[in-house]
Amino acid sequence: LTEAFTEERTSLSARIETLESELQEKVDELEGITASKGEVDGELTIALDESKALRKKIVQLSADLDMAHEKLVEKQAELTEVLEAERIRVSTSTSVAIQFSPQTTEMAIQTDFLMPNMSLRTRHGTTMPRMGARSMRKAAATSVYSESLPPLSPSFP
Repeated sequence: LTEAFTEERTSLSARIETLESELQEKVDELEGITASKGEVDGELTIALDESKALRKKIVQLSADLDMAHEKLVEKQAELTEVLEAERIRVSTSTSVAIQFSPQTTEMAIQTDFLMPNMSLRTRHGTTMPRMGARSMRKAAATSVYSESLPPLSPSFP
């Protein structure tokens, strides 16, 4: 009887150790699952916040799109009015003759501003040396004035 009791006791002890190790594995697995659940909950919270922000942005963009569509319809109506007015203007316009005269027949403008005591010959006064005929020809060759223009009238107003 003692032997059977001892055998049963050893088998029960082995069974208890096996169950304790299985229980410890399950506890470790549960702790891992709990930690994973916390991470997943955090990711879910972040995803929900992003989803809310994106929904808000979608609503705003939808409102902007509606406003842009209204402006487009408005501008299309304005364009239609302008095109219709232009079509009417073109259909009712008459030809107007224009006289083009490229030759100037009379020119009365002041081309130089002179003091009353100056003349064209003594314009620079005594500060400039007198130019000889050769220098005058050289200056005339590099003049910015066109030679095709008629000479100025000697009388000034």
